[in-house]
Amino acid sequence: MIISSSTAKQIVQEIDQIIGQKVNFIDENGYILASSDTERVGSYHAGAQKVMDNHLDFLIINEDDEYEGSRKGINLPIILEGEIVGVIGITGEREDVEKLGQVIKKMTEILILGERNKNRKKNEQRIRERFVEEWLQYDGMSKKGQLFEKGTYLGYNMQLPRRLIIIECCDVLSETDTQKIQSAIESMNKVLRRMVEAKRDYIFSKTNSQSFCILPRCSDDACRKFACALAEEVKKKCGTDICAGIDSSQAKNLHISYIQAQKALAAGRNRNRPGIRLYSDLTIELFLDEISLNAKLEYLKKIFSGYSFPEIEAATALLEKYYTNEGSISRTAQLLFIHPNTLQYKLKKIHDKTGYDPRSFLDATCFAMAITIFNDCREQLLELEE
Repeated sequence: MIISSSTAKQIVQEIDQIIGQKVNFIDENGYILASSDTERVGSYHAGAQKVMDNHLDFLIINEDDEYEGSRKGINLPIILEGEIVGVIGITGEREDVEKLGQVIKKMTEILILGERNKNRKKNEQRIRERFVEEWLQYDGMSKKGQLFEKGTYLGYNMQLPRRLIIIECCDVLSETDTQKIQSAIESMNKVLRRMVEAKRDYIFSKTNSQSFCILPRCSDDACRKFACALAEEVKKKCGTDICAGIDSSQAKNLHISYIQAQKALAAGRNRNRPGIRLYSDLTIELFLDEISLNAKLEYLKKIFSGYSFPEIEAATALLEKYYTNEGSISRTAQLLFIHPNTLQYKLKKIHDKTGYDPRSFLDATCFAMAITIFNDCREQLLELEE
């Protein structure tokens, strides 16, 4: 087993903090891989080499340079599964370091074993994540036997009908700090993994930006309820909101579920009403991806002719709340904390400027399409505005 320099450095730092002595970690070739004295890193240590060549239980060095590159102290072999993987050296007077030797040796072996198990777990997790990606992309046309066999080997019930929830962290949609984005996503995923994997036959996986919850087939209400529970727990533990897309209960395989859930998630990213959306709830959003960006922008330009980006943003936000409240002036005004007459004035102003009346049934359908397109093209519009 080869010990990485990062692992060796971490071990040296932890031991140094505990014993207050200079510590060296020497690799299987006799070179100092990590040290409390950074100037010694990379130098050859003949004393450690002797420990490994002769399979010594320990080597006391009484004088500096008694062996090439060595200083007085004690050197002990690090043994894992019967193999010497390196040497730990403690610099100092014999009476100070000899009594610490075996304790530090055992502590080092435990730390390396823990790091190895952690890396093994990470590798297993990556294998599972790659499999889930393959599973989601599998279109039912090829590799059916291979996929089934691989999933079964990993412990998944491949015969169980499934549902899919795709989740994103809403709070990072407008964030530009990469470190903050990564930290928010990692915190969210810890909560999601714990909740999902606590349930039998539930599977959690992730990519850099999205998280996947694969459930045994259940009703839309059950899926929504579970997604809401996830959202509530993430908000409670991390202080962040999530967007989620849920597939259709009629999806024939997980690849179709993936396509449907992505469409639902796109609707769930709505900045004015981010949240959880089911594929079965979608209307206009179903065919948005099939409309070119130029056509979308042209439509917005037609409806909101002469409007700036901030003006379109304000108008669509107001109209969305108005239509969400089924055209109720009183409820919408109350929600916006304005007088009903003020709302009436704003709606009339939109009518006068656009030529479309928000209170007309026919024109309302035009505005509903415009609202959906604006939410979908917000970033592109903002770039054009700048």
